[in-house]
Amino acid sequence: MTAARLRAVFTAAVAAGLACNSTPRPPTSGTPTPGDGKGLPPGTPAFSAPVCTHEQLLLGLDTAHTNARFEHVILRETTLRATDTGPKPQQSQSLATAGLACQTADNKQACAYKLASAVSTTSLFPAPDPNLARYLVLQHDANVKTVATRAQLLTLLGAIDTPGEARLLAATLGIQPLCAEDSVRAIDGGFQVIGKRPQSTCINQFEGVLIDVVRGQTSVSSTVDLTDPTQGCMASGRRPEGFAGPRRQPGDPLGAWLGQMQELEAASVPAFERLARELEGHGAPDSLVARARAAADDEVRHAAAFAGLRARHGAPPCEPAALPDLAAVRPLERLAVENAVEGCVRETYGALVARYQAEVADDPALRRLFAAIAEDETRHAELAWDVHTWLEGQIDAAARERVATARAAGVRELGAAVVADATDPELARRSGLPTGPVAELLFDRCAAGLWAA
Repeated sequence: MTAARLRAVFTAAVAAGLACNSTPRPPTSGTPTPGDGKGLPPGTPAFSAPVCTHEQLLLGLDTAHTNARFEHVILRETTLRATDTGPKPQQSQSLATAGLACQTADNKQACAYKLASAVSTTSLFPAPDPNLARYLVLQHDANVKTVATRAQLLTLLGAIDTPGEARLLAATLGIQPLCAEDSVRAIDGGFQVIGKRPQSTCINQFEGVLIDVVRGQTSVSSTVDLTDPTQGCMASGRRPEGFAGPRRQPGDPLGAWLGQMQELEAASVPAFERLARELEGHGAPDSLVARARAAADDEVRHAAAFAGLRARHGAPPCEPAALPDLAAVRPLERLAVENAVEGCVRETYGALVARYQAEVADDPALRRLFAAIAEDETRHAELAWDVHTWLEGQIDAAARERVATARAAGVRELGAAVVADATDPELARRSGLPTGPVAELLFDRCAAGLWAA
């Protein structure tokens, strides 16, 4: 994919979008209820509480209630490499820890070595990538062991008799438990945990989940659609692995949207920094590494710009989001899959949307901002396609086919999100967000001109 072709597709798509937008559409009726728990069926819990951090989940392990003693626990993530004999561990990192390590061990150096060497290729908690394993490592005196299966966790916990233990067990289903005082309630035989999970298509939209934890068994008892149509569908930008999506921000629709854009731009910084580090580690051309680092600097400026607009809009400052530690260098195929989906699909479409917003946003400050951002994001999309070309030459035919399959799935998910979008008309007018036929037209032009190639 050449830069000239990408820019030509963008120019034609924006022109077609402007022509399509010349006839105003009537406002959408029957808008669903925003997903903050208000207006939901009687008895449905509110889902506005914060998601538990990794550290808060580990606090659910209390030695006063577990079957085994321990003084230190690690939530560890290990990158796996596929081999003919099964997955092999590569790099590992600690996502969270609790307690002090090796305090009671006679030989602290030997204890520290055991802790660093304790790895598993089995995942206790679902990870955002199949080549990751997330599990617990426990240490007591000189003893170190991993807890990497539900059976091992149940053996450790014994009877599930605390809300923290119920949250921890619910997390093994891939649910993000909420951490308010009333986010776990007692039911007959156990607990009901309130959680949420991001939608696969729109990273700022969620599904609420109620998980019953009864006698060590977990099951999803019900789900609630938390889609907030006033927030639109944020499907653009390069997201770092493990990023759960922007949080719901206070304020009117425009102020809340500006806050979420600020968080998305800030989340792209570590994503590009990691891309640069991994490209360098895999021996990519220096020019690609330098462009990835420059993209990270761009995203810092973008986040600051959205923060400034949000402040001028009168909305309170956003609290910085906790972002995942992205230290590990991943295998080439895994990097290629992420770049194909996050860069060649999502970031490419996001760059096109920014160019359209620069033309039609009713708010003059936003028009100026998107005029600047659109050029940066177009260069980021060009980088993604150049990285894609280089990576294709580094992996075998079977891996290239898997990358193509992942990209096609990403295109389908994005297309479904564009069709289902119901952005608040006033937000769309002020921000220039494309909706309805215009959004579908922009997507179709990308699909035909870029993704079908």
